[in-house]
Amino acid sequence: MLFWCLILAVMLHVLCGIHALPVNQFHAWTLCHDFKRGEFDGEVVCEKVDGPLMLKNGSTHGIWTSDAFDMNYPVTRIIPSWNANTPPGTWVETRLSVQINGHWSKWFSMGKWAFDASAIKRSSVDGQKSADGDLSTDTYDAPNHAIVSAYKLQIELQVKSGTASPTVRQISATTFEPKPPSRVPSNTTMEKDIELHVPQYSQIIHHNEFPEYGGGGSAWCSPTSSQMVMEFWDHKPSVENLKTLTDPVFNQHGRKDGSVVWAALHTFDWTYHGTGNWPFNSAYAAHYGLDASVRRFNSLQDIEHWIKIGVPVIASISWDTNASDHMRHMDNAGISKTEGHLLVIRGFTHSGDVIVNDPANSDDASVRRIYKRDQFEYNWQFASHGIVYLYKPLTIPG
Repeated sequence: MLFWCLILAVMLHVLCGIHALPVNQFHAWTLCHDFKRGEFDGEVVCEKVDGPLMLKNGSTHGIWTSDAFDMNYPVTRIIPSWNANTPPGTWVETRLSVQINGHWSKWFSMGKWAFDASAIKRSSVDGQKSADGDLSTDTYDAPNHAIVSAYKLQIELQVKSGTASPTVRQISATTFEPKPPSRVPSNTTMEKDIELHVPQYSQIIHHNEFPEYGGGGSAWCSPTSSQMVMEFWDHKPSVENLKTLTDPVFNQHGRKDGSVVWAALHTFDWTYHGTGNWPFNSAYAAHYGLDASVRRFNSLQDIEHWIKIGVPVIASISWDTNASDHMRHMDNAGISKTEGHLLVIRGFTHSGDVIVNDPANSDDASVRRIYKRDQFEYNWQFASHGIVYLYKPLTIPG
C-alpha cells in the first residue's frame, strides 16, 4: 500500500506541476479542410480541400466566420494573425469576437491589411475599448477578473479595383493568461552548440531614412528581424522592387540593405504609426509564401525545439541595464535600454545561452551577440510574456 501511495503522490506532484505552468495555446484554421467548419456569406468560396478562401467571380467583398474555438483553461489575452495574399487593389480585415461573462462580444477589428497601398493604407483600428475588453493595436485583453471561454475569428475579403481576388491561406490566434516571469531560468535541453546561419542586418544604419515610415534607426527592429529570417529561407524582394525605393538619406547611405527598407515600408501601420504591429509583420512574411504567425512560448525550451529542427525564431523583449533589479540587465547588448524590441534567436550554446542577431547594433557585422540565458528569458517573459514570430516553410509541420 505504501508503494502505491508513493506512486500516486509522485503522479499528483507531476500533474500539479504541469498545470501550474502558464497555459498558452495556438490554434489555426488552414486551407479549405478547416475553413469548411465555418460560415460562408455566399460571396466567399473555398473550392479545393487544399485551397484558400477567395471571392467568387464578380464579387467585391465577402466574409468568412470561423466556428467557435472553446477553451478549458484561463485566457485573458488573444493575438490573432493571418496569411493572406492581397493583389493590388485588394485588402482583408480580420476581426475577433469573444465569449465572456456568458455572452458573445461585438466584433473587434484586428486590422486592415494590404501588402501595398493601392487600395488602402494598412492600419490597426483605435477606440475599441468596451465592457467586454480592450483592443490595443494588435492585442485583445479581457476586462479585470473576466475570463474568455471561447472565441471566433472573422475575415472580410475586399476588392477596390481590378479583377483579382484576395486569398486567405490561414487565420490563427495565440491565447494565454499573462503571468509574472519566473526569476529561475528554465533548464536547457541543449547538448551541443547549434547556430543557424541567419543573415545579419542592422536597423541602426537606416537612421533618418524614410521619415514618413518611422525614420529607420531605433524604429525598425521588427521589420529588420523579419527580413533576416525571411532571407534565411531565401525569401526577399526582387532587385526590381528595390530599385523603386527613393529617399535622399537612403541614397546617401549607399542604398545599403534595401530589403530592410522594403520590409519597413510593407509592415508600417498608419494608425499605430510604426512598424512594430506583430500580425502585420507575420502577414508580410506570409506574402512571400512562408507559414507565418504570432505565437507565445512559456520558456526558452520551446524555442530550443525549433532551433534543433533548423527554424530561427523572432522574440519580443525589453531590458534596462540601469535598473536596480539585475534581472532586467542584458550583458553584452549594444544598447543599454529598450522598452520594446524584436531580435532573432539563431541558436544556443551547449550551456543554454542564447545566440541572437540583435539589429540594435551599429553595423551588420556587430549584430551577432550571445546573451545570458537567465537575463534573456526573464526579460523576454517580462516584456511580452513570451511573444514570438514564427516563420517557416509550409513543408515544416507545427
